[in-house]
Amino acid sequence: MKKKYLVVLCAVLSVLMFALPVMASAETMVQGSNQKTFSKDTVITEDNVNDILRCYGLDPNSIIKKDNMPNVKVTVGDLENALKEFSKMPKKVVLNNDNPTNVKVIPDNQVKPDGLIRPLSSGTQTCFYEAHISSSLTMNYYATGYYYHEGSTKYWTAAGPANITVGTPASTLYFYSLDSVTTLTNQVVNPYTSGSYLHMEYCYAVGHYMFVGVGYIRIGSQSVSGSTNFNSSYIP
Repeated sequence: MKKKYLVVLCAVLSVLMFALPVMASAETMVQGSNQKTFSKDTVITEDNVNDILRCYGLDPNSIIKKDNMPNVKVTVGDLENALKEFSKMPKKVVLNNDNPTNVKVIPDNQVKPDGLIRPLSSGTQTCFYEAHISSSLTMNYYATGYYYHEGSTKYWTAAGPANITVGTPASTLYFYSLDSVTTLTNQVVNPYTSGSYLHMEYCYAVGHYMFVGVGYIRIGSQSVSGSTNFNSSYIP
């Protein structure tokens, strides 16, 4: 029995002796991986950008390089502040506007024989509306329609194309991009009547991009959906 206990004890000791160096080396590896620390004042450079972005859950492979990139120092604190500000924004925005204000129009005019420009009795008209998604993001909506106008009678007859673009101009450190459009339709409701209107529906995603010293990275995305109507008052 003593021999059996001795054999078992030797086996246990040999396993422990083998395991201890492995555990020690693993601990050293963990400590080694934590040696790279960053403060809010750390400037983001080519050497540290990958590690910093990974720390904040961003993919370094998604960095966008552009011509004439700004010569601006960006710190870890700048990145943290941008991420905090974006976290306060709603990830999904629903905007339905039945009666938008400040709508601009792009009329289809014709030069008459007397040299004066007068609206056609029928033609196309594009309605342009600046939609304020947030305090910093503006989107441009365009809806084109075919109309009839004679005397006091005017109405939409058919719908043309629709379009969406980013209205907010890019700055040195930030820009917005229309990343995807899943729905974009334009139709006439109640055509050939005084109550006709263009009904534009949309669902799209806008990416928020930030300069991180060596290029731009998307720090988040907002989904916007809804509809906007343009009644016959916009017909010339």
